[in-house]
Amino acid sequence: NPSLRLPAETFVHVLSYLNPPALSRCAAVCKTWQEVCLSENLWRTLAVRLGYVVPAQQSGSGIYPVTGTLRLHTTLLSDPENDAVMLERAISRYRDRNLTDYFDDCTSYRSLCCKLWRLACNYTATSCFYDDSDEIDRPRELDARYLSCGRDETMCTEEQAFHSFRLACPTHRLISPKPEFSAAWRCKLDPVERTVITTGQSGGIEVIDHATQRLLWHIPKTATRPCPHLEFSNGWMIFDRPGLGHFEVWRSERLVPDLGRPADRGHYQRFCILATSRPIRAYRFQYPFLAGASQDGFIEIWNVPEQRLVETINIQLSAHRDGNITYIDFDDEYVFLTGLGAKSISVFSRESKQAVWSLSEHFASGGVPPATWRTDVNEAIRDSSFTGLCIHDPVMARCEVYKSEPNLWQAGPNTMNVAQLTMTPWQIWSAVHADVKTNTLLMLGQGTVVLLRDYKKFLRNPRTVPDLFVEIEFFNLQEYYAEEILQQDDPRELDFGWNGRRLWESVPEAQMTVHEGKAFIVNSEALVIDLAAV
Repeated sequence: NPSLRLPAETFVHVLSYLNPPALSRCAAVCKTWQEVCLSENLWRTLAVRLGYVVPAQQSGSGIYPVTGTLRLHTTLLSDPENDAVMLERAISRYRDRNLTDYFDDCTSYRSLCCKLWRLACNYTATSCFYDDSDEIDRPRELDARYLSCGRDETMCTEEQAFHSFRLACPTHRLISPKPEFSAAWRCKLDPVERTVITTGQSGGIEVIDHATQRLLWHIPKTATRPCPHLEFSNGWMIFDRPGLGHFEVWRSERLVPDLGRPADRGHYQRFCILATSRPIRAYRFQYPFLAGASQDGFIEIWNVPEQRLVETINIQLSAHRDGNITYIDFDDEYVFLTGLGAKSISVFSRESKQAVWSLSEHFASGGVPPATWRTDVNEAIRDSSFTGLCIHDPVMARCEVYKSEPNLWQAGPNTMNVAQLTMTPWQIWSAVHADVKTNTLLMLGQGTVVLLRDYKKFLRNPRTVPDLFVEIEFFNLQEYYAEEILQQDDPRELDFGWNGRRLWESVPEAQMTVHEGKAFIVNSEALVIDLAAV
């Protein structure tokens, strides 16, 4: 019995390298093993190893990740008595952006590990049968209650297979249907109040109960411009007022001090109006900071609760001068910008207020280009967990990648100028995000996404070779032109040119969000990338 021969610390350390299903099975060996396998110390170690929580040594600076961004906290987690605080922050980290009750009963490291393991299995279409109970009472009850990831198909019941099929192929719900040209324009989620916040094509803002689809609160269409952009974080929402350069800041009633009455769920009150003389082209809000990039070549960052401009960065010498800006994002060290043109992606330091890297300069200086891979979708998946079921569903499409020739945008000009706006090859970079969990910077273009792993290490010394620099092409414009445009009867469509700007702009704009090691991309089709597996 290794539990008797090994020191207790060594035995726990060895068990911490098992996955949650195997660890649960070990608890059925005997009462001694069960006591060890149910200890919070073991599951805490496992949670740290799997990356589900932030270990104390990584939190010494007070910086910790929440919903894909870095936050500063004054209480350090190196003190053992703050272990419960670390667990609560970890649970809150996953409860955020989740409108369901999945994490409501999560109160321990073990339940956290089991729930996250199930989610990971669902993302990868791996056998994992849902069980409402996480608790293990007695070893003899374990056979029917442990997580069954990777079990043999002979142990899979028809009921379990059906439930797995339902999880893999969810039904769609239509929330607050609207008439034509009045549909939702931007959408945000408030996981605390479990509401959906939307702006409309014709203007206005609505807050809808996610469960009942009931309208809780709204701002009339006349109070906003048509198609207003919307940012939301920690109960604060920001949208643009009619006219350039102005932001309306509203906060949830639950955050209003001395309200004098119980806060109404889903209701907001105006906090302030942030005004700037610069015409803002794109902006991004991550509480408490709002970053905006302007048409005249500046980045401004406000501390919203303090209503104060705290940083200004000059970008007039970059590829984003004259308003060549499509998206902005930032973390605790850098600001990221994208624009129109083959290589219009730049990174600026928040400390030095200088450009530290751009995709165009990287190519111009002879830097290593990203290796190109293409996706190949296998629409039918046969997995032992579904007892022979053959599933044909977009949700279940599994992509294989294979090495490919460099995408044509890589051969485009390195210097941004007016001529490039009409030259080919063309590219529209539409989003950029940094994933904290995998330390990966993602740059999204039409039909392609570029991944830069360990980006902070690389940006501190851009002359080094990146640990991982790849391009994943999931939509090829040349093939689209041949299959869709050339087959049309209208000869005027041939004026597009297979790699011209008009053709790129006829394709729906690519969109992306990144959270907890997963990238969700929509560009004609939906794509989910597991960044940890890249």
